[in-house]
Amino acid sequence: MAYKPGDKLEVQLEAETLSGTFVPSPEGRDDILVLKLTSGYNLILKKEKIKSISLIEKGKQSRKKQAPVVQDESLPKVTLLHTGGTIAARVDYKLGAVL
Repeated sequence: MAYKPGDKLEVQLEAETLSGTFVPSPEGRDDILVLKLTSGYNLILKKEKIKSISLIEKGKQSRKKQAPVVQDESLPKVTLLHTGGTIAARVDYKLGAVL
């Protein structure tokens, strides 16, 4: 089964059961599953060690509403150059990602 970012999963290992939020694995790493625990830590599990995975709850895929842009044609045009950085970044705590 393909899980989506934000899905709540229960993962059964040989000695214990873990639950957390599914986080996409790095590109090219199909051999692992990344689980964000409620503590905020990301846990990387080798798929070969997993006995079973159960979907507890589907993740909510929310999109921010975009406000309409109204441009006053009488004003001069301005160009903004944005190169990113900590101040401009936004953290998605469910996925543990900096966007």
